[in-house]
Amino acid sequence: MRTQRNRGLPFARRCDSCDAAAVGTVTFIAVDREHRYAVCLDCATDALTHPARHVRVRFTVARTGAEVTRGVSGGAA
Repeated sequence: MRTQRNRGLPFARRCDSCDAAAVGTVTFIAVDREHRYAVCLDCATDALTHPARHVRVRFTVARTGAEVTRGVSGGAA
């Protein structure tokens, strides 16, 4: 997490992938454990559109708590 240097704005959460403003978290649920990352809307869309094989992907919106899940169902990951 980084601060916005160019405008002196207060601390804001940034995307772990592209450094844009994060809108939520994406969780990759694999065999070994869950991997969580802060993501912007574009990176969340990419993760949900192109999920890895044998991995569940869960996107959680920070503001509302809404969730979208995609991938192997039933915890078979």
